[in-house]
Amino acid sequence: DSAAIQIQTIDGDLDERTFHQEEAFKHTMGGSTKRLVDAVETGTEPPHSGRDNIETMQIVDGAYLSAERGEPVTVEELKAGLK
Repeated sequence: DSAAIQIQTIDGDLDERTFHQEEAFKHTMGGSTKRLVDAVETGTEPPHSGRDNIETMQIVDGAYLSAERGEPVTVEELKAGLK
């Protein structure tokens, strides 16, 4: 339910942020799954789709790639990977 992220800016500054939300998985995945099931049952469009999460997944991919390399990854590099 808690997470921390370090973001290094282009000029080298390091920004560390921490987050906490009780029952985070239930809140995020549970809520999304409920909205998807509701849409299927009512034959309507869900309020969001996988396309809405592409930029979020870029951030996750960048974090893993940065950890693997042991160095920062640029936003431009991540966006180029989508093409």
